[in-house]
Amino acid sequence: MSKYPEPWQEIRRFSLRTLRDFGYGKRNRMHIVIESELTDIVQELRTSVKENNGIHTFDCYFTLSILNVLWSMLAGTRYEHNDPKLLTLIKLVRDMMSSCNFGNSVLLAYPEWKDWFPDWTGLTLQRKCWKETNIFFQEFINERKQLGIYKSNPENVIDEFLHEVDARAEQNDTEFTEQQLIALMSDFFIAGSETTSHTLSWCILYLILNPHVQKKLQAEIDSLVPNGTFPTVEHESKLASFHQNSVTKCCHILCIVVIRLTGYITFEQHLQNVTVWGPSSH
Repeated sequence: MSKYPEPWQEIRRFSLRTLRDFGYGKRNRMHIVIESELTDIVQELRTSVKENNGIHTFDCYFTLSILNVLWSMLAGTRYEHNDPKLLTLIKLVRDMMSSCNFGNSVLLAYPEWKDWFPDWTGLTLQRKCWKETNIFFQEFINERKQLGIYKSNPENVIDEFLHEVDARAEQNDTEFTEQQLIALMSDFFIAGSETTSHTLSWCILYLILNPHVQKKLQAEIDSLVPNGTFPTVEHESKLASFHQNSVTKCCHILCIVVIRLTGYITFEQHLQNVTVWGPSSH
């Protein structure tokens, strides 16, 4: 952490401390939040399979739930999956990530191109997405300020931050501003949603292409978890290392985000009839 400036460290310490105060990072609390999303995921999957003759598309299937978990961490509440606010948020995040798919990797290698080709590199779209995302977060901040609960009884991370904003209002060099709060909220959503969603989707693909792994994982779950229920924290601790190794294997062979084009060494990984490219292990 010594490599980072003090303002960044201060915001980081506040974020970690406040998340812990509201129970996040504690397995029991996180399990409750995740199980709420699993209930919706399973129900939607069953409905989709029934209505589409056994076929389901997993493209961004987990994004709604991931965003809901992140929103629960920050705002202390969750949305129904058909809630217009949640659907608006997922569109903003997807547009932002789409604008970074190619242009962002090019800009890392040739940053001056952003001024020469803003449309081609996706910079124009990124600016538009950032503006709309900031408006979305500002509206929620305004709602919390109007309620005024944060002043005496903060209910979530955003409330705690607003409390700090008021407490340090007389300081000229404070990092606790509404602009910084918006930046913090954006970091949580942009950095944590699409990457987690695509990692889960990749795990599904890996299991489909490797049925022997799928069967072994299912057998291990069935030996511990009663039929029709979700695994508990206690079950998680009893699962064999094969479960953890399978998840780790997926993370080793996939590439969620291409960072840059120049100097990117790859290896070729064959999974039955699918060829996957990822970073070299050498």
